[in-house]
Amino acid sequence: MANAAATDAAGITPPNQRTPANRETRRAAARITRRLIRAVVIAVANQKGGSGKTTTILALAGELARRGFRVLVIDCDEQGNATTGLGVPAAQGDTEGTYYLLMDDEAKPADVVVPTPHENIFLIAGGEKLSEVAAGLASEMGNHTFLSAHVETLRDEFDVILLDTPPALSLLTINALYAADEIATPINPGEFDLRGIAQLTKTVKRINTRLNKTIEIAHVFLINFRPRRRNDQDAYRFVKEAFPDALIDTADPQPEEEWHGSGVPQSATVNSSQSAGVPLTLFDPRTAVSRAYCRIADVIERRSLRG
Repeated sequence: MANAAATDAAGITPPNQRTPANRETRRAAARITRRLIRAVVIAVANQKGGSGKTTTILALAGELARRGFRVLVIDCDEQGNATTGLGVPAAQGDTEGTYYLLMDDEAKPADVVVPTPHENIFLIAGGEKLSEVAAGLASEMGNHTFLSAHVETLRDEFDVILLDTPPALSLLTINALYAADEIATPINPGEFDLRGIAQLTKTVKRINTRLNKTIEIAHVFLINFRPRRRNDQDAYRFVKEAFPDALIDTADPQPEEEWHGSGVPQSATVNSSQSAGVPLTLFDPRTAVSRAYCRIADVIERRSLRG
């Protein structure tokens, strides 16, 4: 009878009577539901260096994994920072999974997916040998599709696949964008960075037109943002006008304060977390920068990961 009293006429447990066991049951059911949906592939890209792409990859991977999503990070950058930032030693030679997938005709993705020290986060490592890819594949037909073919075989194993891209427009970048369903773009509030997003927009249009692809910049947010600085305010207005549906605010306007926009703040915690090989949002979730990335994860989950 006690159990019967704990549910309403529709058989739904009222929120004030939900036990930890009930919450865990719902989470388990949600995980099962997600497993029936193929992974969403998100390339984090900006053709300007130092724009926070790897920081974003690591922060989102940590937060989405904490929520129970199975996350695969594919490091497509020869610097290999996403690899070391996840606590995996720098890849060298044949241990570089992304290089192996692109350069070996008999490559099998399952052979190069490795676990990380962090629950629910897996990795295909990048590293220095990726600098050889452009020359090695220059004469190959359809060389923009090589990564995509492998990613397709991994969609049923994960909930979300995050692609870390190089800062320049290269064959690696084209492979990542062609493999992705959508693009997330962090932007520093500076003149050169705003030019970088303009270049990326042109690249996306070319890929859609020339390679018969349908992809868009779906998520945009400012990083190293200081709301009281005029330059940052101008950048926010520019991005909001250019990407009204894609812009992610990391805070809400407050009635008693003048609103100048929002973004991920600067923080020394970013470098500390990467040195420790721990995603920012797991390293110290209490900081303002972690909370901002959690807000970004909220929006991406709502837009892209709920079936």
